[in-house]
Amino acid sequence: MLCEENDTLTPAEAAELLRRSVVTLERWRRVRIGPPHYKIAGRVLYSRHDIAAWLQTQRVAA
Repeated sequence: MLCEENDTLTPAEAAELLRRSVVTLERWRRVRIGPPHYKIAGRVLYSRHDIAAWLQTQRVAA
């Protein structure tokens, strides 16, 4: 399934959405703990759907 173009985010856009820095996202990719990402022709991209799903897994019950 292909994502719609506006559902695909650059690392800067994903960082803004998550309220984290681009450097934090780079570190998460390196240690494999952040939201899933794609690497196409050397370019890193994120899916809005994948970020939303990942955020749900990070939820802590009160």
